[in-house]
Amino acid sequence: MSYRLGIDVGGTFTDFALIDEKKGTLEALKIPSTALDPSEAILTGIKKLLKRFAIKPHEISYLGHGTTVATNTVIENKGAKTELITTKGFRDLLEIARQKRPSLYDYFADKPPELVPRNFRKEVTERINARGEVITPLNIQEIQTIIKDLKKSGVEAVAICLLHSYLYPEHERVCAEMIRAVFPHAFICTSHEVLPEFREYERMSTTTINASLGPVINRYIQRFAEKIKTTGIRVKPYITQSSGGILSTETARNLPVRTVFSGPSAGVAGACDMCSKIGINNFITFDMGGTSCDVSLVNNNKPLLSTEKTVGGHPVKTPMIDIHTIGAGGGSIAWIDEGGMLKVGPRSAGASPGPVAYGLGGTEVTVTDANLVLQRLNPQYFLGGDMKIDSRAAYHAIAEKISSPLKMNVIKGAEGIIKIVNANMERAIRVVSVERGFDPRDFILVSFGGAGPLHSGEISRNLGMKKVLIPRTPGNFTAWGLLIADMNMDFVHTHLVNTSDSHLTDFNRIFAELERQAVHWLDNENIQPDAREIFRFLDMRYVGQNYELPVNVPSGAIDKASLKYITEEFFHAHELHYGYCIADHPVQAVTFRLRAVGQVSKNIHHQASSRRRRSSPLEPFDERKVFFSERGFLQCPVFHREMLIPRDHFSGPGVVEQFDSTILLLPEQEATVDDEENIVITNTFSGG
Repeated sequence: MSYRLGIDVGGTFTDFALIDEKKGTLEALKIPSTALDPSEAILTGIKKLLKRFAIKPHEISYLGHGTTVATNTVIENKGAKTELITTKGFRDLLEIARQKRPSLYDYFADKPPELVPRNFRKEVTERINARGEVITPLNIQEIQTIIKDLKKSGVEAVAICLLHSYLYPEHERVCAEMIRAVFPHAFICTSHEVLPEFREYERMSTTTINASLGPVINRYIQRFAEKIKTTGIRVKPYITQSSGGILSTETARNLPVRTVFSGPSAGVAGACDMCSKIGINNFITFDMGGTSCDVSLVNNNKPLLSTEKTVGGHPVKTPMIDIHTIGAGGGSIAWIDEGGMLKVGPRSAGASPGPVAYGLGGTEVTVTDANLVLQRLNPQYFLGGDMKIDSRAAYHAIAEKISSPLKMNVIKGAEGIIKIVNANMERAIRVVSVERGFDPRDFILVSFGGAGPLHSGEISRNLGMKKVLIPRTPGNFTAWGLLIADMNMDFVHTHLVNTSDSHLTDFNRIFAELERQAVHWLDNENIQPDAREIFRFLDMRYVGQNYELPVNVPSGAIDKASLKYITEEFFHAHELHYGYCIADHPVQAVTFRLRAVGQVSKNIHHQASSRRRRSSPLEPFDERKVFFSERGFLQCPVFHREMLIPRDHFSGPGVVEQFDSTILLLPEQEATVDDEENIVITNTFSGG
């Protein structure tokens, strides 16, 4: 017997997905996260799974892990003490940045905290020009002086970011070698290894964040590996990266910045795999957990990609799935601002103390408390009945902190909380759809996360979306996504060149070099030849523009015909993004990108319950009154998810309960169970 294990650590819950590779059966577990040391919850969950299903540790053949450690470290400014070495004259670049205020009209808005204090930023004399030519040689004596100062500073990490090193990295290499010779245990990274691209500020920010994360992530991976070892599991774990693929722990140790969006990306990867099997190509993922809500748009079964995000106010420029995250989850706190307006989030009660109803000391009202008061959640069946919930405490907390100050009854207060958090999440969906040139009504909403199915019916209706797809285990879906995510690594090279026939040699030369690097990485990761894929992209712009758009590049040698095709693809992308294109204006390629993929086995889907039979028609196991906006409390049938089999059909209003989530079906909505046990909710408004 062999099993694949996926573990996703969230701010409120830690999720586990376990698949029997021979039978294809899927088992899931959800337990509260341990904020002080996330590996404690991981260890507890693994032991529970092994014991519950009588699995021997050596039977675990694969372990994938999604983590928010990097994200939280940057947001909370808790990275390791870091020193930055840069070219003389660029010491203050981290503070100068792009000379933009955090808020255009708020003169009192604070800038994000410094990544590195000024006294820990050192300059060295050297200069490379924009063509990669040495103008001023590296001053070795200054590096030796900096090394002497390092001995006194007590830093754990060193970031080296010299001007135009992506074109000529030798000066950075020399600096790194000299420092490693004296400080072999320090975490040292260079910008040409972390981000060999132009734009000095973003490259410096990303490299510095990578350095500050290095010791933190290395300690976390070390603890994680030791805890895994104590269970008897023998396989090396893999870590999810921001691009949706997985990394070996060795690569994650060297490039921790690639794990900044580790957790949410696995859910998108899982949704792409699931939807491709059932013929759905255009969808928006909606992942609402206990702390945050992550949304992403997938067009033609390809997630929208991004090369830059802001984390904690600082740019992080690495290849990643375009995921928009807001502070909206079951644990999001409802509060009243100074103007007497009701707000929800972004602060969260987390796993401890959690919502008031958890009875763990929480005193602030949350979205979960509101859902309990509206009887959308069953207090007797939270986490399958494993977690005790006090709905009366939630009622009294809303009465005291929300309804009384706003002079409204408790039900209206709870309804207001739900309406506001839903409106926040609807705006997030518009960010990844309308603001990218897409109409959300043309997409299906794929809903997962512990709280997602409770809210997605209402959100889809408000956005005019026709259908909602809810997978078999929505609360553990991201953990399942870890099991089907491919390994991948991105390679980049900045080289400005116009898209004219005279530059064909440049295009082919650069992609050939990137492919050489990719093959070297695939060989080191022991990826078999038949499991390898290589994808190529170009960041392109009109000559004179300041920002680029990514364009897919077909395989094979680039000739006149393929160059014309690439340019036309840029025109199409520009028109989609900006609403126009200029076909006779010269176009420029800026950054060459190549993604190497090592495919994992996808033959691990759980067996559908169509093998089960039911002699009688579907009947609810219970019923209760549930509150719906504009309708009040309505008597609703309640179904257990385990009761449902493919081809089952039922109408709203209704509730489906399962151990990891609750699904709310609104009046005028229809639900059908498909052949893969997904629940498909259809909005029956005009046009639906």
